[in-house]
Amino acid sequence: MWKTIKYIIIFFALQIVCALALSAFFFNELFNGDKMSLIFLASGLSSALFCLFIYLVRKDVGLSRDSFRIHPWQIVLLGVGAVVFFFLPEIKLTEILDLPDNLEGLELGSFWGLLAGGIIQPVAEELLFRGAVLGALLSWRPLQGKPWMAVLLSAVLFSVIHMNPGQMPTAFLIGLLLGWLTYRTGSLLPGIVMHVFNNSVVFICALFMTEEEGEETLADLFGSPVLEYLAIGVSLVLLILIIRALVRLVDRHYPVRPAAPAPAEGDA
Repeated sequence: MWKTIKYIIIFFALQIVCALALSAFFFNELFNGDKMSLIFLASGLSSALFCLFIYLVRKDVGLSRDSFRIHPWQIVLLGVGAVVFFFLPEIKLTEILDLPDNLEGLELGSFWGLLAGGIIQPVAEELLFRGAVLGALLSWRPLQGKPWMAVLLSAVLFSVIHMNPGQMPTAFLIGLLLGWLTYRTGSLLPGIVMHVFNNSVVFICALFMTEEEGEETLADLFGSPVLEYLAIGVSLVLLILIIRALVRLVDRHYPVRPAAPAPAEGDA
């Protein structure tokens, strides 16, 4: 368990150190949108590379080739569908909570932003949180026989690690779904595809939207509260139906696994 905590601390530290170093380098242009975006992307990329390092170099994170296989592929497709129909409820939840958003005002729409934040970082975060962290929590003695507690705790950690209040609630909800899928299937592939799809859509939208369009609310987009809540309602219904189909498909192909044996005293 200590190794998991150590990985998360290093993940945090890399982001902070990289952000501070670049902030000092660009001090005279610190409030320039391009420079702030570079700081954000570089700090995220540094921690993402560390996550890749854990998988490629360390042999104690419990990953194997089977961690990147899934059958049937409909599980991945349904997962992506869930992400699609979560977008509108996610945006509305963010508007209702109105939490501070550290990303607000950053110009993230660029090819390098898409590569770093839309592809590299989500893959690396899945390796860390649904791979090393969730795996360690599932085998941790206090959580033996309590896989939902392990999934819940991993989602909390995944939410907190974003260090952005505006992202934390939705990151927690997505973390629950990705954690459950990883636990039940034993595969990181659904989570990686869903996470990359989710982040890539955000960065692609930032690439093509104007600053004024990016500040619009759902009410502005639909032009009517009736249409807004109708669209959200339809999205929620479809989201529930997709998750229900996903649960049935996973139950059919991946029966609930027995609890892992408790680790030796020296590993707790």
